[in-house]
Amino acid sequence: MNKTRSAGGAALICAALALCAPHARAQDAADAREGRGASDEFTRAFADDATLTLHFRSFWLDRTTPVPPGPAGGAVGGWVGYRTGWLYDAVQAGATLYTSLPAWTPPGADRSLLFAPGPEGYAIFGEAYVSLRAGGHVFTGYRQKIDEPEVNMRDIRMTPNTFEAYGVRGAFGPLSYYAAYVDRIKPVNGDRFIDVAQQAGAPAGADSGLWLGTLRYAPDESFVARLSSYYGDDLLASTYGDVAWTGRVSEGVSLQLGAQAMRQESVGADLMPGAPFRAWSAGARGALTFGGATLGLAVTTMGEEGAYRTPYGAWAGYTSMLLKDFNRAGEKAVFLTAAYDFASIGVKGLSVTSWLVFGDGARDAITGARLSDNTEFDLTVDYRFTDERWPDALRPFWIRARTAQLWERLGGVEARTYDYRLVLNYGKTFAMR
Repeated sequence: MNKTRSAGGAALICAALALCAPHARAQDAADAREGRGASDEFTRAFADDATLTLHFRSFWLDRTTPVPPGPAGGAVGGWVGYRTGWLYDAVQAGATLYTSLPAWTPPGADRSLLFAPGPEGYAIFGEAYVSLRAGGHVFTGYRQKIDEPEVNMRDIRMTPNTFEAYGVRGAFGPLSYYAAYVDRIKPVNGDRFIDVAQQAGAPAGADSGLWLGTLRYAPDESFVARLSSYYGDDLLASTYGDVAWTGRVSEGVSLQLGAQAMRQESVGADLMPGAPFRAWSAGARGALTFGGATLGLAVTTMGEEGAYRTPYGAWAGYTSMLLKDFNRAGEKAVFLTAAYDFASIGVKGLSVTSWLVFGDGARDAITGARLSDNTEFDLTVDYRFTDERWPDALRPFWIRARTAQLWERLGGVEARTYDYRLVLNYGKTFAMR
């Protein structure tokens, strides 16, 4: 571990301990006055107020590509998680074991992101953390989830990205913040944690870390503004910002408007492939909701200097789809969406969402050669067993069916990709009391 990494984690830990120590001493004094013993407090935190989460997931993927075999496979697994209550209202701990086991491994299974390389099943403690709380500010250290615009879980297969990190979050009125030092990452199909430099494609032996910070301003439910940035030593610096507003147009009709901008560049020793590079993107969107229906439109544009890099999560752009992100250098994209929630006509739990994106103008950032014009259509059908007429035991059940079609056109030649997915989820959280 390099000195920068050690100093980063240590600095955040010391700051959190300093923040929480006075609170813990005050709680000890209060417990003494009330006659509660330490054993009672530990019993409450580790048993009475603790929770156990069981989540089963099954994922089936079959993709037909112009050059077979396409990614395909079936997996079963999920996760088991345990979280304590707050000990002395100041300390909490948790751990989650994630797993994915092969059920169907046709040719192409090793590219499905459902399994560890091999393809092989895997099991790993993707979360194992301790949190300290004081005055509405919470420090969390070691293995954990992060869900920020550019560093996030990317929960697209059996298990999400998780991170070895040391971070603190809190709020001052309508302004909330998150600051963290991110050391290592478990990718979506990872069976181990790897250095963030390795995840970004840096040469073997490279040792780095990320500084991450986010500010979120939400004075009321109608408006949100975010600014998020991360810096990876000798890798890249990336900054993302967006605003979103929701307003009522008339009875039963609402309008959502949003805009985003992002920029990144390689830094330091330029260890990432293709460095040095720069990239930027901007976009705007709007959506109208009436009854159970939503209609939306978005546009994004990419700078010609380079394609946008997304090593630590899903791309935050409006045109991120199942197969393509439409974030190549110079690419312009138009996004259309239509969705319907059938609860508005009495079928609770059923919803359908479709997306259509047209992208053109993409260029190779180095040679300037023209790249394919792409069109992608995605369709998702969700059914959640939330209707009160279902037995209680079935209500955590969620069925998701998805399909995507991609048309890539270049020089009068068209290539087509067809993607089919079926995801079954059944998750429940139990109070230990």
